[in-house]
Amino acid sequence: MSVCPFLLVDRLDWRTGEGIAAPVVAERTIYERNGKVILEVYPQPELVAGQYAGFIFSFKEPLSTFKDKSLIIQAIHAKTGAIESLSAKVIHTPSPGYEGLERYNLGIVLPIGGPWRLEVTLDGSFYADAIVQFHEPDWTESGRFFSGSYELVGTESRTGIIDVPF
Repeated sequence: MSVCPFLLVDRLDWRTGEGIAAPVVAERTIYERNGKVILEVYPQPELVAGQYAGFIFSFKEPLSTFKDKSLIIQAIHAKTGAIESLSAKVIHTPSPGYEGLERYNLGIVLPIGGPWRLEVTLDGSFYADAIVQFHEPDWTESGRFFSGSYELVGTESRTGIIDVPF
């Protein structure tokens, strides 16, 4: 298991009671090892928490590096440490139309906005990572409509919750 270097979060110093700021995490979609790019991640534009997002993971090493090995991709949220499993499979064949894993497609839905570290492990060992930023969704109140004598909140003819005043 590898250590995520940005998991320091906003907290209070137990000795002084003063706040300690979390570090700023910069987006990084290229991972290099020994000066050589081994992974590039191409996210779709405008990533929003709670919404589907398409990603292409472009692995630069030959298929023999991955063949018959377990490839696991996890997302780790920078501020909360929340972990989301994104993909886990044993690699047997290359990406369709390619000689290796140049185009490993993945659909992702992450629940919280902010920076996420996309960590790739190969047979249980750290391989590479990338950091992407998901925006918070716009929170607007759902519309209100009447169904008979009840006022509902939601989308008319689709979903509604009875609005109970307090």
